Amino acid sequence: MHELFEVADDAEFTLEGNARDFDDEKIEYVAQSRINRLSLGVQSFQPEILGVIGSPHAAEDSARVIREFQARGFRNIQLDLMYNMPGHTLDIWKRDLETLATLDVPHFTIYLYRIHRDTIQDKLISRGRLSAPKDPEGPMVKAMYREAVEIAKQMGYTMYMVDHFCKPGYENMYNHWNWKVYIDTLAVGPGSYSYFDGYRLGTETDVEKYIDAVEGGDLLISTITDKLSPRVERERYVVFALLYYEIEYSFYRDKFGTSFLEDFADELARLERKGLVELTDDRMRLTQLGLIWHTNVILEFFNPSFWNDSDSLNEPNWSLNGVMVEVGAHSREYWLGDRSVTFFPAAPDADPTLATA
Repeated sequence: MHELFEVADDAEFTLEGNARDFDDEKIEYVAQSRINRLSLGVQSFQPEILGVIGSPHAAEDSARVIREFQARGFRNIQLDLMYNMPGHTLDIWKRDLETLATLDVPHFTIYLYRIHRDTIQDKLISRGRLSAPKDPEGPMVKAMYREAVEIAKQMGYTMYMVDHFCKPGYENMYNHWNWKVYIDTLAVGPGSYSYFDGYRLGTETDVEKYIDAVEGGDLLISTITDKLSPRVERERYVVFALLYYEIEYSFYRDKFGTSFLEDFADELARLERKGLVELTDDRMRLTQLGLIWHTNVILEFFNPSFWNDSDSLNEPNWSLNGVMVEVGAHSREYWLGDRSVTFFPAAPDADPTLATA
């Protein structure tokens, strides 16, 4: 990279992996390299939970690897944690968060665990050999989320974007440039994907085939999308930018040359009527209710042509797009109801923040 490109002094080089991938030799190599950020897929620190997803020994490995890197002066470490895994309880989740506090890492993310079709966990659940995750809209899962937010705040973390927590100065810069500033992205390597000039390009996932192509002087592009329309480009930006809770009108106009308020007048009217967003003189921002129902907010900006697309369920999908493909297989009304309806009726005596928006 440094031989072929002019690299900024504050460039962020992140290595992603699992703790079991690191022995002492690899830890030493990374700590002495130009890599300056480490992201570990910890998921949980509890062996009984990790055993369900096939990683029963990863709990002690995670803590060991984190401390080994810290002992070598490597501080910029990011962890992924999951909640609502099969067998997860609120007490177990609290233990995970307490362990996180003892490790003093500057950044972590939380993800709602999802069962995907035809995985081992899916088959075990269907046979009754494994308990299914709780209803993600149920009170226990909502409590797990609130617990994470509250404990993170007590530990000095800020939730600077949806589900992402950091200490000051440790924001994820890849997300910042790609989702907030919204620049084009060049990705290199097998299984990577790029985005520029309205196209998404994917590279061959087979490592040996990719190496052969590169050594032959080729860049092996295996997939390319149609060019996004200007409307879809703007919708894509809004969906990503709302991970940071707000849209600045002037930034939007500088980026696209149009008015955010005019481009999405109908969507904003519905969201404002539901109390999910606030429109000020210079920006739209999510309300507290909008934060809780963040997914519902971004689905309002889902292009109409993407609904009822069940065919995509049977096609290879882009990285990180699986959930949205599953969403798009249904109708808009399935998720958001009729456009004229502000709220679905809540159950008697229900928590008003749990009403479907």
